[in-house]
Amino acid sequence: MKKYLPKDCLILGTHPLFGPDNVDKSLKRRSIVLCPVRITKIKLQEIKRLLRKLDLDVFESTPRKHDQVM
Repeated sequence: MKKYLPKDCLILGTHPLFGPDNVDKSLKRRSIVLCPVRITKIKLQEIKRLLRKLDLDVFESTPRKHDQVM
């Protein structure tokens, strides 16, 4: 994405560790991984705060480490 998107475009990879078939009526205790690539710290904190308000467990990783774990 860094290669093809303009330099002023923010990039935040996301990987919800759940799918539509296992989310009842709530996101509580579901996990999501964020892989910040090109994003301001302030914007990243805003997004994390929003996701936590939705009761998601938020984890941060580098894209490389995330790929290794997966």
